[in-house]
Parts: sequence; structure tokens; C-alpha cells
Amino acid sequence: MPEHETVEIAGSLLAARIEPARGARIASLHWRPQASELLAVKGYVFALDPGPPPRGLAEGFRVIDVSAGHVEMECEPSPGLFLRTRYAIVEDLLFVRHRAENRGTTCLPLEPFTRAAWRLDAFGPAPRLVPRGLDMRWHERPLLPEGAGQVEVQLAEFDRPAGAWRLAGARLQLEETFSVDFVSATRLEVSRPDGVAVLGLHFKSHDLRPGTSRVFDTGWQVSEERNGKR
Repeated sequence: MPEHETVEIAGSLLAARIEPARGARIASLHWRPQASELLAVKGYVFALDPGPPPRGLAEGFRVIDVSAGHVEMECEPSPGLFLRTRYAIVEDLLFVRHRAENRGTTCLPLEPFTRAAWRLDAFGPAPRLVPRGLDMRWHERPLLPEGAGQVEVQLAEFDRPAGAWRLAGARLQLEETFSVDFVSATRLEVSRPDGVAVLGLHFKSHDLRPGTSRVFDTGWQVSEERNGKR
């Protein structure tokens, strides 16, 4: 059983509650200036493949290093495959790093993905999705078509955001950044009745050779909206 059931890390503007015993899930992300909880019940998760069962999603992680502003954890989701996860908060930024290492003797296939479930009410009325296009400009769009209650969209290749997308409302804006070279598809799931928007990243499939590792980085930046601007 993991030594830590929960770990809390915090900076001047953000605070997070991590659950090493539940796949290093981020269960809470709190924006201190407005006392707002940003994550919905499902929180943020990362897995090395879709399974079944998904590796790294339900394993208990052991805490390797922890301080007020960061935590680093590790687990062995399958023989020879080690997953190390690090979260660090610096002011309005949360840095996310997952490192998969093959310490075995055979190639290990990976199909990593992330899921972050965000509370729409934290962002204010009529939040929008604002992806960065291939022209490196921000293109605002409604989260849901008019009259729709829910939507599921997967954007691959040239349709996916160019390394960043935002959830923006009258109160807050959250920007997620990622490596466009490693991410093969992005997924948006929105439920109006539940008040939740799920932003998901699908990383390119990869055969991890013995003695090698691969890093999957993302980052979130939170800011307050004033008159529609940051």
C-alpha cells in the first residue's frame, strides 16, 4: 500500500491535492484569489494505454520526493515498466511530467493519454474553447453548439490545436500547453447538465525499447479574465 494516500502542493495562486494511491490522480486544483475549485469530480488522470485495464491509471504510486510546491511519484504498472510522475506549482502555473522507462528486456508498446475534467461554473458564464491554430492565432469557438446538451469531438492531425488550447470565461482562463510533435489527437467532451468539460490529449503510439525512456509533458496556466482579456 502506498505510504501517502493524499499529498497537497501549493504556490501563491494555485493549490492541488494529489492522490498517489489512485494512480497519482489530481483530485483538486484550487485557484486561491477567487477561492474557486477548477477540477470536477473525475479530476486529472494519465494512463500509458487504454487497457484493459489502463496501465498507470489505478496503480498505487510511492512518493519519492515532496515539498510545498512539488511532488514526484513512481509505480511499476507492469513488469519492467516504470512510470514516474511529477507535478510542480509555480505561481499561476502547474507543470505536469510523466516519464515512462523500460527497465526490462522486451519492447513495451505505449498509447498514452490524459483526461482533465474541468468545472464550467468556475470559469463564469458562457465559457468558450479557444484553440491555437496552425497559423499560431487563437480561434474562439463555443464549447457547445446552440441548443446542444453535450458533445464529444476528437481532433487529429491538422485539425488539432497547435500545441495549446484554452478554456475561457468571464471569470477565469485556463491554458493547457503540450508538445504538438508528441500529441497525435486532442479530445473535447462537454456535458451541459453536468457542467463539465473534459480536455484530453492522446500521445503518439510508441514502442519503448529496453533501456530507454520517454517523457510526456503538459502544463496549465490559470489567469483571471478582465473585460474579456487576461
